[in-house]
Amino acid sequence: MIRIIAGFLIIMAAGGVISRAAASMLVAQVGVEKVGRGKLSYSYDGNGTVVTVQQDQLFLWPEQQVEWVADPGSAVKAGERLVQFRKEYLQQSIDKKQAELNQLELQVSQQQVSAREPARVPATTGAGQTLSEAQLGLQTAQQKAAEAEAAYNQFINSPVPDGEEDDVAAKKQELEAALQEANAEVQTAQQAVNQAQNAYELARQEDAAQNTNAANAAQAALLGAEAAQVQVEQARKELERLLSYQAADGKICAVSDCTVLQVGVQAGAVTTGSEIFVTGSGGFQLKGMVKAEDKEKLKVGAEVGVQLVAGKKKTVKIESIGMETGETAGAGSGDNTAGGGRCGRPRCFFYADILASAASGEYKCGRRGTVYLEY
Repeated sequence: MIRIIAGFLIIMAAGGVISRAAASMLVAQVGVEKVGRGKLSYSYDGNGTVVTVQQDQLFLWPEQQVEWVADPGSAVKAGERLVQFRKEYLQQSIDKKQAELNQLELQVSQQQVSAREPARVPATTGAGQTLSEAQLGLQTAQQKAAEAEAAYNQFINSPVPDGEEDDVAAKKQELEAALQEANAEVQTAQQAVNQAQNAYELARQEDAAQNTNAANAAQAALLGAEAAQVQVEQARKELERLLSYQAADGKICAVSDCTVLQVGVQAGAVTTGSEIFVTGSGGFQLKGMVKAEDKEKLKVGAEVGVQLVAGKKKTVKIESIGMETGETAGAGSGDNTAGGGRCGRPRCFFYADILASAASGEYKCGRRGTVYLEY
């Protein structure tokens, strides 16, 4: 057992020596020296456009005919015209709006008159007078009947003188006829009173209905006057707006020195108020377009080479980086394929200041060229 163990240990020791010798023959021996300086480069060619530092949107006056408009790319001084509207058309608009305002004011006056309570004689006035007359007639008939009855009773209760029986009979017949006639007049007068009373009640109901209808009509007229007054105020504001256009001599002027970037209307067109006029100011800067997947390769402060058409190559630095879609880029730079992108596809852009390297008249807004990224 001891011999076996000793032989195993000798074999293991010999194998280790052989293994190390083989390893020293296969593994490369490397010498380490000091770290040296190197540079990783990235180069990209793309499209760039000269744009203004600041852009302002101006919505044109609505419902006006354009007589003259500044051309895109033109430089406009502060106080100079951007758009000139046709003065004759403006005057026609003012006259039309003034006539509309006058008509609306007349409508307000008419509605206010209609809102007043109408002057009328109530139906109960005539019916009440008829009832009073009928009641007076009844009283007169009743008084006459009472007198006839008293005369008849007095006659029949008086003693009859001898020899005058025939005269008494005739007198009695006469008094009876007068009493019957007086009672008949009372009945007729009573019927007249009843009819007058019914007519008066009907007239009272008619007056109540007329008063309700008149109140409703007055309320409706008052609401109509208020609605017309709202239209009057609106028309007056529109007229004041047109008069302000006239006071401005029918033209929109630049507030400060600027460059016309976008004109959304042509001479002769009638505006709707949705047309946009875009101006730029504050100097120029470069807007370069690259593919969205190359955004991570851009760094603020990296140097950019710029070469416009028939121009010399200049070196500027990236100041900001952003993303936009093809439609947005196309609206700003006039290029829907810059940097290899397609319309609607997100793309990366950067801005670089070109004022420091710009010569007089060298850069113009909208001018395009090649952008070289090297860093």
